[in-house]
Amino acid sequence: MKNLFILPFILIISACAGSGYKDRSIHSQELISPDTLIFVKRDTGYVGSAALVKVIHNGKTVSEIGDKESVTIPAVIGTNTLSVDFTGLASVGSGGSTRTIGLKEGEKAFFTIALNQGLFSTELKLYETNQTDFMSD
Repeated sequence: MKNLFILPFILIISACAGSGYKDRSIHSQELISPDTLIFVKRDTGYVGSAALVKVIHNGKTVSEIGDKESVTIPAVIGTNTLSVDFTGLASVGSGGSTRTIGLKEGEKAFFTIALNQGLFSTELKLYETNQTDFMSD
């Protein structure tokens, strides 16, 4: 009986938390900065919440984020390549997504990571969005 009481707490504690922010208002100062930035939020829902998603910018892993988390990436002026994929065992049998974007000085780009689940496959998708949609829940 005691184990049944403890089990829900273990499940809650063991939920994957990444290196991103749950509160997108953290990005307020970055939105008004003159820096060239890429903003990425993850919205994969319950099905995809068991594993972290690594965010790769120009070939380098910059963050691993959990569901409903977001991250800001300093971008380069010109061509930027953004990729996402699951970490660990979740990456087996699932597909990632890659987008190439061109940015001008001071420009901001906004992306949402979504999960497309089929009968025999799972695929992460990167969708370009706008600032208003990015900041909403």
